[in-house]
Amino acid sequence: MESKMVSKNYILLVGMLKEYNMRCGFGTIYAPNIDSDRQVLWVELTDIVSNSGVPWCLGGDFNVVKIPEEKVGLGYNLLWKSG
Repeated sequence: MESKMVSKNYILLVGMLKEYNMRCGFGTIYAPNIDSDRQVLWVELTDIVSNSGVPWCLGGDFNVVKIPEEKVGLGYNLLWKSG
């Protein structure tokens, strides 16, 4: 491992995959639920990743809902309002 960056929303590691003689980054993300806070995180991560000069593999909980019905508690709220 060459370097690490840790915050309340991510752990990022940069190192060498010796078998492939390739530097790369790996990270785990926990994005905030609030859209504006999440946007700040995306800007921060974009800056880090784009200036690192290595390919990245990022995973985690991005707290993004593609379909509104997937949001926890929304189904209950829709039923409550319609009933």
